[in-house]
Amino acid sequence: MSEKFLLFIFAQILINFLLFFNIDKISSKINILDIPNHRKVHKESVPLLGGIFFFINLIFFYFYDVTFFKQIFFYELHLYDLKQNIIFIFTIFIIFLLGILDDKFNVSYEKKFFVLIIILYLNISIDTGLQIKNLSFSFHSFEFEFISTSIFFTLFCFILYMNAINMFDGINLQTCFTIIPIYTFFLCNGKLIYFSIFIIIFLLFFTLKNYNGKIFLGDSGSLLLSYITAFFLVKNHNIVTLNHIEYSDYVVSFMFLPVLDLARQFLIRLSRGKNPFYPDDNHLHHRLIRKFNYSISLALIVSLSLLPILINFMSNFKYNIYCIILASLIYFFLIYITRSKVEIGKDF
Repeated sequence: MSEKFLLFIFAQILINFLLFFNIDKISSKINILDIPNHRKVHKESVPLLGGIFFFINLIFFYFYDVTFFKQIFFYELHLYDLKQNIIFIFTIFIIFLLGILDDKFNVSYEKKFFVLIIILYLNISIDTGLQIKNLSFSFHSFEFEFISTSIFFTLFCFILYMNAINMFDGINLQTCFTIIPIYTFFLCNGKLIYFSIFIIIFLLFFTLKNYNGKIFLGDSGSLLLSYITAFFLVKNHNIVTLNHIEYSDYVVSFMFLPVLDLARQFLIRLSRGKNPFYPDDNHLHHRLIRKFNYSISLALIVSLSLLPILINFMSNFKYNIYCIILASLIYFFLIYITRSKVEIGKDF
């Protein structure tokens, strides 16, 4: 590891130390809080500063990377299209700003959805390296190609994952323990080494304070973190290099739990004539909290999220599809045993 990056790590640790150990002072000035209600697990107002802190970290990493390493995350500057660079920075800024406004003023889902579609469409249409043009599977030779609809399919995937993480961010540490394994996988496979270390350092600081309920990611954090994660998952799938994510179902193994929980919720709400975007307390974490205590609920969610990743890591994705099926069956078993008396005899 180079001296420049060791200096970066020291600087990032210092920045995060100053941020996370001055939460109360910063919160009193910014005053963006998550107020508890009937759907919330927490009982007191909590600062929604995670997204702001992550954005500060991200901008610091970006300029340090460009200045000292002459690259943008994992692209060399002379190989990177200026237009793609500008749209990427513009995208993360708009997503962050949208999240901040939602945290502060509770923006309607229609407006959030519209803004996300517009900015992601621009990002994906300009950066062709983000476009998912085919789906190939480790368990079958069949390959599905998107000839003229790759932009729209990619847009759908980004929207799906970002909303899944946003809705999945319901109890302390849940999102952290869902995202950290992805970057740990990148790190162990020699991909995005510097950026993965950067993400893990930030999330470790966040974990220390999130565990005690001192800070939440907020929509600004969950949207931005999920966009960045989806960005690199797609890039590592599309760009054929050593240890890249070869098959589409490999990518699914990293994100199946939030997406599966979102899909179940959407289908249930639609079947009951409800708005699929309207929040409720029927997510997996809500159900587990009602059935068990916080520690058991978190342990079950983390174990379920890690199951495909750990087995895949040890077997080089040899049993990927079976891992996803097994984890999905366990998910629905947990849904079944946590059903309420009202739900017995109905869909769950």
